[in-house]
Amino acid sequence: MRCVFILLLLCGVAQAEDEETLLTPDYSDDKPKPPKKPQKPEKPPETDEQRLDRLRRNPKAMAAVMGAELCMADAERRDALTEIAKEKKYSKLGGVENRVVLYALQRRVRRADEFLANLRAGYRKAPNLRSVKPYACKHDAVQILILCKGDDPPEDCTKSPLNDLVGMVETISGASEDDE
Repeated sequence: MRCVFILLLLCGVAQAEDEETLLTPDYSDDKPKPPKKPQKPEKPPETDEQRLDRLRRNPKAMAAVMGAELCMADAERRDALTEIAKEKKYSKLGGVENRVVLYALQRRVRRADEFLANLRAGYRKAPNLRSVKPYACKHDAVQILILCKGDDPPEDCTKSPLNDLVGMVETISGASEDDE
């Protein structure tokens, strides 16, 4: 390579002081370059509603949302049933049953049962969700959505499209409740 550079310098073809400048092709004397292909016009940015519609049509996204909704409602139901069992256990020890607490816990179970039934009925009625099977509670996507929907979500949950998916998850506390 060095021999070629020296030969070009001696012949007067090269006017550069280093190999890199010399060996870089210069097309200024050649024919003009063909015009570039016309670029496609840039798409306007997606609106929030378009982005949410696209997510609602995505079966994997909806399977994760459905799984998170079902798991959170089922967890609420199980927690209330556990609290009822504890209350009954301790009432046997103390001899006094707190019926107000038991009634409130039974209402939580009833609300969770109704919420689960409404979710499942809604999934069956929605044409785009009929063939979608919700992910299991142990699925990573469901766990992330549950974590992000919790009381103290990490910062990553605010990034789109994760934030959009988290916003689509309906919870028992977000659903309409009976007057207590």
